[in-house]
Amino acid sequence: MQNTPDASSADLLSLGTHCSLPECQQNDFLPFTCGACGQVYCLEHRTCAGHKCTKAANADFSVIVCPLCAKAVRLVGQEDPNAAFERHSAKDCDPDNYARVHKKKRCPVEHCKEKLVSTNTFQCKSCHSEICLKHRFPADHKCKERAAENAAARLKSSQSSSYGASLPSRWLCLQVRSNQSSAQCARQCYPMWQPSYRM
Repeated sequence: MQNTPDASSADLLSLGTHCSLPECQQNDFLPFTCGACGQVYCLEHRTCAGHKCTKAANADFSVIVCPLCAKAVRLVGQEDPNAAFERHSAKDCDPDNYARVHKKKRCPVEHCKEKLVSTNTFQCKSCHSEICLKHRFPADHKCKERAAENAAARLKSSQSSSYGASLPSRWLCLQVRSNQSSAQCARQCYPMWQPSYRM
């Protein structure tokens, strides 16, 4: 029996990348790219020391994470981490950033503690609320109430702007009650928007 590669083994040989180290040339299916020189290496030679990278001096650095603001602080050369922290805290440290980095959005539905991330977040097309997938149906997150609350919030922000302040009160009233029929709203809001003309 002869050892000739068939079509399926030829396909496997075309996958992956060969290690750039001349004495290795191993075909690696999960190759590593060196950040300093940009060459591709196998698992064994992935570090700068492993392939004796000539450009490693420019790219070799360390960082520490500031415990106050959660930002990365780069260590210059063989700098002491305490000195780097002092340098950072004197001019770049922003403690308010820590809360922004570590605070996770949660589902706004009452008694739901689900943290919202990109894989479980749903934005309702009616009320524009970001909710978890468990509460994505309108009945589960009280969609009509949220739509009215969001409209009221938009109304309040538009009233504070110069454009919103110049709109007639009838329009503003209908905007808040957008989930009701206009006839019902007109009955409830009539005293608010009755026009008074002066000649």
